[in-house]
Amino acid sequence: MVDRHRTADAPLTRRARVRLVLFPALLGPAQLFLFGPLTTYSRNESEFAVGFWNLAPHWLWAAALVVALLVSAGLWLPRRALQRWVAVLFAVGVLLWAQGNLLVPDFGPLYGAAPDFENVAWRTPLELGVATATLTLAVVFARAVAAVAPLASQALLALQIVAAVISAPGLMQAPPDEASRGARRWNTPPAGIFELSRGTNIIHLVLDGFPSEIFAEAMDRERDARDRDFSGFVFFADHLGAFRSTRGSMPAMLAGVNYRNEAPFDDFRARAWRQSSIFSVLARHGYRIHSITFHPGEQPPSSIRRGVIRYRIPTPYSDRRTYERFAAAQVLDLTLFRHAPTGLKRRIFNGDRWVLQQWTGSAARQVRQSNHLAFLDDFTGRLAVTSAQPVYLFLHVIPPHPPVVLDSSCTFVGQQPFTRATFAGQAACVLTHVRGFLDRLRALGVYDSSAILLTADHGWALNRPGHPLEGILTPGGRLDRIASQAMPLLAVKLPGAEGPLRTSYAPTALTDLPATIAALAGTRSHRLPGQPVFEIDAAASRPRTFTMHSWTNADWQRPYFDALLIFDVNGRVLDRDAWRFRHAILDPTSNPDVVSGRLGVGLSEIQNVNGEPVRWGKPYAVTYAPPDARAVKVQVRNHAATTTRLAVTVRLDGRPVGQIDATGGAWHTWTYPLEPRTDRRSPFCIELIAERTGEGQDVLYGASFWTR
Repeated sequence: MVDRHRTADAPLTRRARVRLVLFPALLGPAQLFLFGPLTTYSRNESEFAVGFWNLAPHWLWAAALVVALLVSAGLWLPRRALQRWVAVLFAVGVLLWAQGNLLVPDFGPLYGAAPDFENVAWRTPLELGVATATLTLAVVFARAVAAVAPLASQALLALQIVAAVISAPGLMQAPPDEASRGARRWNTPPAGIFELSRGTNIIHLVLDGFPSEIFAEAMDRERDARDRDFSGFVFFADHLGAFRSTRGSMPAMLAGVNYRNEAPFDDFRARAWRQSSIFSVLARHGYRIHSITFHPGEQPPSSIRRGVIRYRIPTPYSDRRTYERFAAAQVLDLTLFRHAPTGLKRRIFNGDRWVLQQWTGSAARQVRQSNHLAFLDDFTGRLAVTSAQPVYLFLHVIPPHPPVVLDSSCTFVGQQPFTRATFAGQAACVLTHVRGFLDRLRALGVYDSSAILLTADHGWALNRPGHPLEGILTPGGRLDRIASQAMPLLAVKLPGAEGPLRTSYAPTALTDLPATIAALAGTRSHRLPGQPVFEIDAAASRPRTFTMHSWTNADWQRPYFDALLIFDVNGRVLDRDAWRFRHAILDPTSNPDVVSGRLGVGLSEIQNVNGEPVRWGKPYAVTYAPPDARAVKVQVRNHAATTTRLAVTVRLDGRPVGQIDATGGAWHTWTYPLEPRTDRRSPFCIELIAERTGEGQDVLYGASFWTR
């Protein structure tokens, strides 16, 4: 008769132990060192100057070491302890997989604004409870879990391999030959990128996120020096941007077109680049194009095959070995951030001083702001006048875009709290480098003969006491903050222009830049919308538009923006009467009811009050009706007995359409007929502006504001 207990406790051979522990030991490290990095890299592939398999060796040795240690531990543990060890390894692997694939919060792009950790703090106790329960069950039922863990681990690993092959087939191939077709190439700046023309140069410098008002304040300081440094320039103080983010702004700046969710964004941009970009226009007229940027999708189209030199600024701007070491740490940092429990994400982010990236070298070169200025200095020093052809130089650097890491003297101080003063200090540092660049043009003898554009893609939301638009609320937020984002820098020097810096209040727009550049080049084109800025009358009445959207929808991976909020500006940007909200344009693939609900402002969830479904509203509230709605229906009641008067003004897509006198304690119902829209991207925007006397703030509304 066989003793079952004795058989169950019989010693395992080394081979049997390895079979038992190997795949559970692989499962967790595979999330952090293979599948997680694959996901991170594939979703940010355009950000890296080398291929995935050029980076992977920097961490795969650590993965092999970790797996070897985990397996080795299993070779020496007693059998019962080994079962618990295998069960725990399997549980940890599953938790890491779930955390990185099922429980990932949407922080939006991880630059420009710190992740909102407070908004996701509620996840910490939930995740802690799930982890505790999972590990406890694994230990309690270790024998049963250990019996299935090897096969289950193999199955989960196999599924992830298949998913990786399907989603990113190029990354799962063998390390590419750098000389092979399609390989991602590392390169130092090609020599031709530093060459300017002996005859005609159009120099276009884009300073990311530089607000017009900060430039104006900087020019007012030490005015005599500024007039000398920026001699011949005209500063356009009433310039209007196109989008609040770079992604939407660049087609406006380089092709004169505004995106309206009419097609996937990348398709829209590619078509604009081919058909109507300033790159294409200048290339057809014999210009050499030198394009330097860091931003995905901004380079001249591949259809321009001759006379184009493209260069993407790497971070850090250094030798290849240093770059690969940094990029590998960057991939691992983002992977750890993705797979770590919410409670640990803040430590990994480390105030934008990512944990692993701090180990790779100079902290200053790891931050784009200081790194790009280091590149600009190197680029400035290497400029030379050698070309006979006319040259268009497009140079886009990220500073002064936050985070703020530099003071006004250009000392690297690490990330600082974002305030108007710290941002202005970093902007002052940027202007120091710009002055050095302009001085180099003077030393080369091409400053006077060149056309020079200092531009920004968008402004930045800055608090300014006493702002002319302070206190005005809109469907897109506070109007003073919107206007700050809508006023990017524009200063232009014509060839041969001289004299002190001048200021123009011509109603220019970002979409005027391609026509302006074409006019400077003497290549006016009917394909380019907009007007040359020097031909716009400062006294002219000229309607312009600006587009707001949520920051998380600046994410480069999404084919459409969740919702575009379009504003008309007819007059000075800082004139409150010039602004009017026009309409919202939704992602055409989304459910209009769902997206419209997310856009609401100042309204509570539906509650039950005295048996009635109601919503509480702030004095200013916004809701949306779907495109197929047939009527606006507002029900409002004055719930505060001491209130003597309550009036609610209703605006529809920015236009006042009625007012409800809700004085008294009864329900008041107001309706307004709608003509349903065939365009499902465009819901009706309903603004509710309540004015009351006496006590009380919130307003009591019915549960719904529209009918089909």
